[in-house]
Amino acid sequence: MGDQSSSRKVRVKAKLRYFVQAEEAVFGVATSEDGYFKLMITFYEEIPGGRTLRPVIVVDRFDDVKMGKEMGIKGKRAYVEVLEGMDVFKALARRLRTPLIPQSVLPLLFDIKVVSPAEIAENNRSFRGFANAKAFWPNLIQIIEEELRDVRLEVNVV
Repeated sequence: MGDQSSSRKVRVKAKLRYFVQAEEAVFGVATSEDGYFKLMITFYEEIPGGRTLRPVIVVDRFDDVKMGKEMGIKGKRAYVEVLEGMDVFKALARRLRTPLIPQSVLPLLFDIKVVSPAEIAENNRSFRGFANAKAFWPNLIQIIEEELRDVRLEVNVV
């Protein structure tokens, strides 16, 4: 089981004006929130059968993303700077015996809409990565919830 200290948090800095990189669809599970920002755990199929851990921040103004539920999300992608908390993701990656996309920034999806798995399944590496992780760990959602239960998301908007 992960670190049980009550002060674990993921802190990111978001600029008021996002620099849009592209549109993206991801498939994952939301684990914590700070207002209308939600932290989703997704995976990425970097090679056939791959399942690299990839955390994503989602701007969910209308509470469409349900906590603890597998969901597909499509939106515009920008990036937020990670101020602290990458150790949380490293610990989860170790527990799942999977690589973590090394980064000092996290993708931020905004202007989102919820999409069905069928809408993104065919050519989406996030969907395939999540499916690969779930095939390896049938109780994947439970493991993620156990590992991130006490993690708080803190988004500083500048």
